[in-house]
Amino acid sequence: MFRSKKLLWLIACSIMVGLAFVLVAQVSASMPRAMRAMDGGLWRYSVERNHNTGAVLAKISVDFADPSVAIAYKQLNQQYASSMIRKSLDQVQDVDVTLTFTSPLSWEDIVAIREETGLSIQLYTFAALNEKGEKGSLTGVAEKDSSVDMRKAIEIITSQGYRLQGVMMVRGKIPNTPDGLGKLMTDKRIYLIDLMANRVREDLLERGNLGDGLYVHTPSPFWDMDWN
Repeated sequence: MFRSKKLLWLIACSIMVGLAFVLVAQVSASMPRAMRAMDGGLWRYSVERNHNTGAVLAKISVDFADPSVAIAYKQLNQQYASSMIRKSLDQVQDVDVTLTFTSPLSWEDIVAIREETGLSIQLYTFAALNEKGEKGSLTGVAEKDSSVDMRKAIEIITSQGYRLQGVMMVRGKIPNTPDGLGKLMTDKRIYLIDLMANRVREDLLERGNLGDGLYVHTPSPFWDMDWN
């Protein structure tokens, strides 16, 4: 079940060697400006360029609070995933992916998915709840071996009056093969396999607007999901 209120992250950071954690709470949000509409306006993205370095930050926006949009966006990604797997017959490559789970998973579950599919984890988000049932999250940058300091994560969450629920989202790269991306598509624990970061890259490349570096921020619908 999706909530009707759009959410944004209120961020408090705690940084340690090799690992950055972000504790997140929910507040009202406004839509970003200067958005490029994709797939008939089903989703959009904006672009910010660092004029000193040439690097590009793209931010995808999807109205996950609208159930019809959420379903259509999920179906769009499924179709795109199928096309990527077909392309692996000619060229195997690691593609950008953001996974949102149906409900919070243990880190052991995440490790199993990683080992079964070849998923490389770059970023992860833990779901958390306080005594009032209010949602929060803890986002961290994974180590080079995709590992996580669970003790530190639990320490930060509990210090803010929240209880760890599990992993709700991961970002990284996945081989576009039947044994990689294909296995993710059959995993019922995964609510959304978001591959639109690759579409953004393709669109910018076609328009000659890629720059010297690109980072795509992909939103997750977990704020709007009834996982508490």
